[in-house]
Amino acid sequence: MAQLFTGLFLVLFFTALIQLILRYFYQTLYGFDLAELLEEPELVKSYGNQIKLMLSCNQIFGFAVPAILMMYLFGYNSFIPEYKIESVPWKLTLLGLLSLLLLTPLMGAININPLDLPLPGKWKEILTGNDERGRTLLFNLLNTVTTIPGILLQFVVFALIPAIAEEYLFRGFLLRNLRLYLSRLPAILLSAFIFSAIHLEFNGLIPRFIIGVLLGFFAVRTGNLKLPILAHFTFNGLNLLLFYLGQQDSGFEKAFMDYSSGTPVYITLFLALPGAYLFYRFYKATKQVFE
Repeated sequence: MAQLFTGLFLVLFFTALIQLILRYFYQTLYGFDLAELLEEPELVKSYGNQIKLMLSCNQIFGFAVPAILMMYLFGYNSFIPEYKIESVPWKLTLLGLLSLLLLTPLMGAININPLDLPLPGKWKEILTGNDERGRTLLFNLLNTVTTIPGILLQFVVFALIPAIAEEYLFRGFLLRNLRLYLSRLPAILLSAFIFSAIHLEFNGLIPRFIIGVLLGFFAVRTGNLKLPILAHFTFNGLNLLLFYLGQQDSGFEKAFMDYSSGTPVYITLFLALPGAYLFYRFYKATKQVFE
């Protein structure tokens, strides 16, 4: 349990430290506070690259560095002690990736939007305020880039770095330590809930939780982080690709920003059924290979 609390302390410490450093840096160099970015969209257009640097630093030093430091301090570099798998066969990797992608429209279909809940206006404002500001900031960051090199940089900042950093923290550190005290399924569910909640956005809480559950199963069933990182990157990258392909069609960016696929029910079920079957095949196959 000491490992778990030490790791969480390091996450909070590094996150707070990098925030203080970046706030001082931007205040001194550019003359604005980071909090102003949520209120002044024009700043995003002027300082887009600086903001991306901030987001990448938060991911690297707030998530990945504490997790890797814990692995070094406590002497573990494999995911689960009882698993010693060095690689994942490509067929199992393909099964896992396809199951996640085919189940994605279903995640959007069962999402709960705070605006649809029978809550007083004040509570809706509380639940949606941070969501709207965050989506506005993200939309402005994505929408100001039109060149190929700029779009490739977006994939690094918003797909690759989060996939590596978040998987090292939530599956490599958190889930691994929870498995020391909980059985497999409760550990996966709890780590997935923390993974979803830490994004501080109520809209999309359920889809992110389901993604966290699938990534947790990928990690536990294969014994390492290769497949979760690849699946996480593929999911983020696909969303970015859909956004840029649909910049002239508002339906795509709305779906991307709102966690709502907007896909007809029959298409959602048509994709979800084979997705569930492929995940079942993955589960059975990994049981034969890794256990």
